[in-house]
Amino acid sequence: MASSSPFLCGVVEGFYGRPWTADQRRVLFRRLREWGMNTYMYAPKDDHKHRAGWREQYSALESGDLEELMKSAQSNGINFVYALSPGLDISFSDEGEIALLKRKMEQVTWHPVDSVAQTLSHQYLMLS
Repeated sequence: MASSSPFLCGVVEGFYGRPWTADQRRVLFRRLREWGMNTYMYAPKDDHKHRAGWREQYSALESGDLEELMKSAQSNGINFVYALSPGLDISFSDEGEIALLKRKMEQVTWHPVDSVAQTLSHQYLMLS
């Protein structure tokens, strides 16, 4: 974990519209460090596999890109929280849906992510 502080202070990239680029995020990580903040939550609503296509696994290229972002955040002392937003159409009573949710979170946790979260609308539930 990048920061051991129990107090989380940082940025949630959870807006609609074009997500930030990897370079923009790297600049943000440096600025967060400079400002004494310690956390970044990846939750862009227009990342198809974060929201509408949450059941889909990331490709090897996409997965590698996410891992590079995680490493960049951590090298700046920033906790990287990956958030998934299946709330548009998940059925929590369907065991198959829960299995898909776990599979997606397992894919992300194979990387050096500090925490994962599940978002429902604009509420966040920290899972680890």
